[in-house]
Amino acid sequence: GAGGGGASSSSSSSSSSSSPSFASLPFVDCCDGVCGAGGGGAPTSSSSLSSSSSSRAWWCGRAGRSAVLWCVGALVVVWVVGVVAVSVGWDSFARSSCERKVAEIQQTKDATIYKLLSDLQKQLDKETALLKRLNSQQRIQENLAADVERMQGATKAISNNVEQQQQQQQQQQQQQQQPHSKTRVTPSSDPATPIDASAVKATAVPESSPQTTEENQVWDVNAITREAAPVGIAVLVFCYNRPEALRTTLNQVFEYAPISGFPVFVSQDGDHAGVTQVIRSMASKPVFHLRFVMDDSEMRRLRGADYKPNFRNYYRIAMHYGWAFRKVFDGLGYDKVIILEDDMLLAPDFFDYFAAAATLIDQDSSLYCASAWNDNGMGHLVHDTSALRRTDCFPGLGWMMSGALWDEFRDKWPTGFWDDWMRLPENRNERSCIMPEVNRVYTFGEGGSSGGQFWNQFLKNIRLNKVKTPFRAEELTYLLSDQYDERVRGWIRNATEEIPIQDAVRRIRALPHGQGKPDSSDTYVVRYNSLKQLDTVLQPLGLMTDHKAGVPRTSYKGVISFRFQQRNVPPSPLAVPTKPGLPAHPLDEYGYGYRILLVPTPDHSMAGVTRNVIA
Repeated sequence: GAGGGGASSSSSSSSSSSSPSFASLPFVDCCDGVCGAGGGGAPTSSSSLSSSSSSRAWWCGRAGRSAVLWCVGALVVVWVVGVVAVSVGWDSFARSSCERKVAEIQQTKDATIYKLLSDLQKQLDKETALLKRLNSQQRIQENLAADVERMQGATKAISNNVEQQQQQQQQQQQQQQQPHSKTRVTPSSDPATPIDASAVKATAVPESSPQTTEENQVWDVNAITREAAPVGIAVLVFCYNRPEALRTTLNQVFEYAPISGFPVFVSQDGDHAGVTQVIRSMASKPVFHLRFVMDDSEMRRLRGADYKPNFRNYYRIAMHYGWAFRKVFDGLGYDKVIILEDDMLLAPDFFDYFAAAATLIDQDSSLYCASAWNDNGMGHLVHDTSALRRTDCFPGLGWMMSGALWDEFRDKWPTGFWDDWMRLPENRNERSCIMPEVNRVYTFGEGGSSGGQFWNQFLKNIRLNKVKTPFRAEELTYLLSDQYDERVRGWIRNATEEIPIQDAVRRIRALPHGQGKPDSSDTYVVRYNSLKQLDTVLQPLGLMTDHKAGVPRTSYKGVISFRFQQRNVPPSPLAVPTKPGLPAHPLDEYGYGYRILLVPTPDHSMAGVTRNVIA
């Protein structure tokens, strides 16, 4: 184009005819400020203009493209940042909205739960108030029933007293008809029992007084006083509703008891007429009659969380025992009491055994009772009739209690299951009982409150001792704690062999017949590490597996000692005794027996054995 009004040259004209004009290029608009004339500039030559135009066209095209790309990239970045910002903002908004919603729901839920709890509490308060009213009405009815029962009992007692007075008047009239009678001898109530002159008390009767005051006092129930109570070790016989069993037991007591030193008290639960008659028939022995009257309000007081309605008799027995112990220990002042039940036969040395045991209990504070019973006293497990042992498991069934122990138990005596209660670790307090190897008492009560538990399997095969041992003349210091521990250690240390428990039953059963000795020269030790493992030996050999408070029956510091005996005659099942108290087989049918010691390992898992100084 022209600049400054000048005409174009001929070369320009010819040039423009052969190539496109500059203005016609596609990027000329973007380069107007560079390619066009400005300020009246002079025209350039055709060659310089063509060179400059090509260079500037290339630069302008590249820069344009870069700018466009940068713009597009910036827009993308802005868009991404915007998207991210919006996403983060929305997430924060959504989270806060959810939290607010959850908080609202929680508040609503808490309010609903609180309202429900308030409604339930109100309903519970209403039902509690209603229950209290019902209980109050029930107590009133029970008290009325108890009052009626007491009135009936009082009426019956008055009737009995009137009957006794009439009988006494008739006896006085009969005796007045024979004024020259000086002495009265009361024979045994059982006509089949011969009269033992040493056991019959002759009472002088003045002519002017046909009946003595002493005998009247014996006949009265609960009439004995501390001043009138004879000195010695009291014999306390518990009974309920088995008159003939009681008669058998009392006949045994008076057959073997010395003339003095063992006054007999019979504690009767209730007023069974037959039992009362048996006690009265023994009045001249003498027998002192105690009577326990069950207060139903006491039984009702027990009906809490631990009360077991199916075992009502066990609660009644425990309360009867507690009442009788208060009577003889606190009321009559005895220091030692032998406890019997109304279904027991005695060994000839029963009283001599307890007289010697009383001395040991006074000497050794680690002894808290003595018993005439061995839980594992079956015929094939015992031999030595003079041997005594210590045990950590309370045996019961013919046992002696001291006044010191009663002082300890008085305020916490249980309302049920008294024998298991005495076996608890907190009551036993790591103390032991004395027991004989061969039983000094036999129970023939197949029924009773326990329903004959263990009778067929164990109790009927218990061997009752028939050989009298003068225990008071024997040296019994080996039963004192330290000496007895060393004695058992010696048995273990000098044992013939230690048998693995996995092979124990087979090896013990295979011991030769009649070869054992009554000393430690034939002793076999079997070690166990748990009660479950111990049962694998006890059950096949015929020993009891009914452990008490984690302590095996007859065990001392975990050690169970027994004599396994083989019969000298061809083996057969144990025979049932033909009469109560007789051994299943005569003594000469067995060999001496091998001493078997079941000893816990140091890592035993018996919770009831707190000390294991022997093993």
